[in-house]
Amino acid sequence: MSDSKKNPKIKKSGIMNIHGKDIVTYEGVLDVAHQVGIQKISTKIVQLPSVDNGYMTIASTTVVFDDGREFTDVGDASPDNVPRGCAGRYVSMASTRSKGRALSDALNIKNMVEDAGQVRSQDYSGEVIDVEYREVKQEALPAAPEVRNGGGSKPATQKQIDLIEMKGKKKSIDHHNYVYNKFGKKLDQLCGSEADAIIKELDKK
Repeated sequence: MSDSKKNPKIKKSGIMNIHGKDIVTYEGVLDVAHQVGIQKISTKIVQLPSVDNGYMTIASTTVVFDDGREFTDVGDASPDNVPRGCAGRYVSMASTRSKGRALSDALNIKNMVEDAGQVRSQDYSGEVIDVEYREVKQEALPAAPEVRNGGGSKPATQKQIDLIEMKGKKKSIDHHNYVYNKFGKKLDQLCGSEADAIIKELDKK
């Protein structure tokens, strides 16, 4: 076995500092996998997001090395566990998470975290990072005129939700799918400005 396979190194570009702690990124772990002889990464979507399952996406990844070892793990993504700026990208996030977790087990690299933009704990052991997905701060997003109305970032009111349901039914539009395709959220997860935008769009249909 070559020295590089015996002593793989994590490149500086594969490490990021979060809360004063060095964390290995997904790209860093993938680079180590290539150093030690990865043969194949196979990912499949086990469950696609839909209204019925709360838009929960589940992916499974199997990592195979040159010596025949295999490691499999799963990753999930839903409106409840992704950064706001990543809404609607559940398939790609679940895929990345499953790959990261499988590689983490295979390489015994545990100092990884789930979402770089939403660090929830100082204890990073055993979690996996999705470094390509950062939370987009709301103030950094361009504000269209309609986004500034309807309650802003506060939760949508029951009146707004009822209006969306009524207008959707009146115009024979599946309002649940319409909301998800627009914002990647369930109806009851909309903020006021998003609900206001949906209501105005439905009025134009």
